[in-house]
Amino acid sequence: MSNASTFASPTARQSDRNLGVIVAAGALLVIGAVWGWSRYAATPSTERPRPAWIGVNRVIAQMTDGRMLKVKVDLNVEDDDAVSALRTHQDAFRSLVEEVSAEMNTEDVQGPDAMRALAHEIQSSVNAYLEQQQVPERVKDVMFEEWTLLPSS
Repeated sequence: MSNASTFASPTARQSDRNLGVIVAAGALLVIGAVWGWSRYAATPSTERPRPAWIGVNRVIAQMTDGRMLKVKVDLNVEDDDAVSALRTHQDAFRSLVEEVSAEMNTEDVQGPDAMRALAHEIQSSVNAYLEQQQVPERVKDVMFEEWTLLPSS
């Protein structure tokens, strides 16, 4: 047996070394590309959208049965731009809240679903008004800051 078969020639060793360098460089390139992609391109936005609200002044409405309902609501809209666009309509919103509240009676405003029902009616009324005025913004939700059924006199 010859030693030539057990030992690689110098050119074969150089070729193996070049192959190893090429494989290592390729692996580093792939690792770098994956790291760069995960670091910069695939990062989801961690900033949550801030809720935007328009406050409607307190309303005291006389309901259909003569009782008084005092409410103060805030209207949830898309963003601060919508708040700015809708600020000029605040007096109309107050009138709409008063109108919807005045259509209620004592039975309508008591019970577990009363607030949700009134909130839905206010939202529908305000959005119908905005549509009629050809304003693209819409109210997404209604929150009550105050809800008081005043005692009858």
